[in-house]
Amino acid sequence: MDTDFAPMTVAGLLFAALATVAIGVYGVRLARTTSDFLVASRSVGPRWNAAAISGEYLSAASF
Repeated sequence: MDTDFAPMTVAGLLFAALATVAIGVYGVRLARTTSDFLVASRSVGPRWNAAAISGEYLSAASF
């Protein structure tokens, strides 16, 4: 097993963990109530919703 890339692997994992925490903190600031979280504060437009439904359908169809 080659360990030359171990520092890069650790750095990548650390970056992913910090990015996840940052996105979570940002999300908590936007969604204060359960209703805000469940309906995205009613801010999702029809095109974003259509893209999400299409992506979900295509993902399910590939299996």
